[in-house]
Amino acid sequence: MTKTKRTGGMVLGILFIGLCVSFLRLSQFGVDPFSAMNLGISGFIGWSFGTWQLLVNAIILVVVFFQARSCIGAGTIINMVFVGYIADFICYVANDVVQIQMNLPLHLGQVSGR
Repeated sequence: MTKTKRTGGMVLGILFIGLCVSFLRLSQFGVDPFSAMNLGISGFIGWSFGTWQLLVNAIILVVVFFQARSCIGAGTIINMVFVGYIADFICYVANDVVQIQMNLPLHLGQVSGR
């Protein structure tokens, strides 16, 4: 696989993760446990989700750096930095720019897959 394809796949994957986290936040169905912890703590201390998640990921990165340095790559760093900020940006656009309000019909549409 060429380096261009791998980089493109990495970027698309990280965009998709940020998009999915933001959709789960907007739908109020809940997110994965790590993101839920980060959302709760960031809301409690008044930081943005992206900034708090970056700090937590940086702490984890330091531990991984000393334990399994070979597992760290470009995707690790890009994921660490951008997923939280992508989710924050999409939530900002949906809530403040487009002003989408999640209501019962939208929730039911999500559950039924329509």
